Amino acid sequence: MKERFSCSLTGSLWWKPYLLLLALSVAIIVPMEIALFKMQQPGQSPELALSAFLFVIVLAILVTVISAAFSMILARIMAPTVALGSARFTFDGKPGEYAKMNLSGILLSILTLGFYGPWYYRNVIAYCVSHTEYAGTRGKFEGKAGKYLKYILLGLGIPIVIWVIILSALVAGIMMTAGDAGLDMSSLMTVTLVSYAFLFLLMAPFIFLTYKWFVNISWKTGVISLTARFFPS
Repeated sequence: MKERFSCSLTGSLWWKPYLLLLALSVAIIVPMEIALFKMQQPGQSPELALSAFLFVIVLAILVTVISAAFSMILARIMAPTVALGSARFTFDGKPGEYAKMNLSGILLSILTLGFYGPWYYRNVIAYCVSHTEYAGTRGKFEGKAGKYLKYILLGLGIPIVIWVIILSALVAGIMMTAGDAGLDMSSLMTVTLVSYAFLFLLMAPFIFLTYKWFVNISWKTGVISLTARFFPS
């Protein structure tokens, strides 16, 4: 017997926290943009530029913490509106815990030049899955961070390197062909647009593998996974 998902979420359930999040974001982003603008003004003293930079960093951290906290609040509101058959989902993630995890994950990713990113991404998914309950059971995310790092290095890093080399060669060829006649902007735009389409094709395996890695959750005695094949996808 097939069971279908249903959702009873309405705007009246979550518009208040959403508007509060929007207002807080605007209240933080506007001063951040003003500080960035002042940093770019000529003739600024090093002390003032450093103060503005530190101010922007603090505001960026504050935005991260607030967004993470509100994500949990909205998830706790929305989860009970989703049902499979006669049973409903529940979510009990805590805003403070989730915000702390996001903040530490972002800082570690920055300090490690992005190499901690897959572990941070995995922790976020695992936290959300482990705090979601259905019919008295909870799931467990089975994706491995090390495996996703390989996908990033091989499926994302190599295509970007290939793309940069090809694009640089094409742009250099256009400039050499133009000579004294000047750069043909229409040719340059065409090459740029085609190169971006080519980059997307190069990244297709990475996108596919990311979805496969993401949909990998053990629940009860079974596993929720993506069984789609690459070329049909």
